[in-house]
Amino acid sequence: QAITVCCRVEDAYAFIRAGQDPDEPLTIDDPDYTGGGSIMVSPLLLAVAAGNGSVVQMLINFGTRPDLPQNSMAGCLARELGQAEMLTIIATYVGEDADMTCPERLSNDPRPLLRWALDEKAAVQ
Repeated sequence: QAITVCCRVEDAYAFIRAGQDPDEPLTIDDPDYTGGGSIMVSPLLLAVAAGNGSVVQMLINFGTRPDLPQNSMAGCLARELGQAEMLTIIATYVGEDADMTCPERLSNDPRPLLRWALDEKAAVQ
């Protein structure tokens, strides 16, 4: 089932408490993030896109690994969104500084989540 409302700490905690893997990509269909389609993204990338540093910190505290492929663009997304605190949290965890190198995005989609989440495995439907 797709998630349509995102990123309150209470929801994220319930998600983890229910036994969900915090690194397992989720189907998101919230039009604010996807433009009306569906996309698979990690909870960490979604929390960054929502601008919720508390959820980012909670996910990391509960075992999310920012160094995994599905989470690897979270720091770049945080930087693009001007979320310095989240960028620092993520960069510190992966052992980089906040000046991490991010690949150039070919997409000019106005939704930052789509610019950083889409790859050959996650296509908007």
